[in-house]
Amino acid sequence: MIGCALVVACGKDVQLGVGPDAELGLDAPQGVFVAGSYALSFIDPFDISCEGSLTGSEPSFSTLTRASTNLVDGPVTLTMPGAGVLAISGTPISTAMGQATVNLVPNPSALPPDFPQTIWDASVMTDFGAGPSGTLHNARYIGVDSASAANPSAMEAAMALLYETPDTTGLCYLSIRAVLASQ
Repeated sequence: MIGCALVVACGKDVQLGVGPDAELGLDAPQGVFVAGSYALSFIDPFDISCEGSLTGSEPSFSTLTRASTNLVDGPVTLTMPGAGVLAISGTPISTAMGQATVNLVPNPSALPPDFPQTIWDASVMTDFGAGPSGTLHNARYIGVDSASAANPSAMEAAMALLYETPDTTGLCYLSIRAVLASQ
């Protein structure tokens, strides 16, 4: 899992930083990532999970695609503007998150082993529009696993999309794995 924020935003099936080589301690805030240009590539398919009053509604959400949710592959820039902050910007971020730059921070509330403390993440909560089954698409999440930063040609990442009923009794999460490759 990509940290506790992802649990809220996408269910249980995106596994990052889990395995024999995964670190379980929180990384030092500086020197974890290498600033520079990267290619962000999403890896189909979406993992879909629905709960509450939307339990069993996964087929309604399976019609959503990367194109219909504005998830595009392309170049991004990583910078470390301060201690404990990873800034990611570029067209894939602005089209997916609705803002030019997103600042990711270490997620110290992540609980190993399902939620490694090596996840740096950020959420954007705004009106992303209507979703299937009368839902509101009101949050997106991005996370990068710092345990994979030692291999800048294949850093693990994920994006999650949250859909909720207007009365908040039902939620559906779409999550998708991604890779950041140094250019």
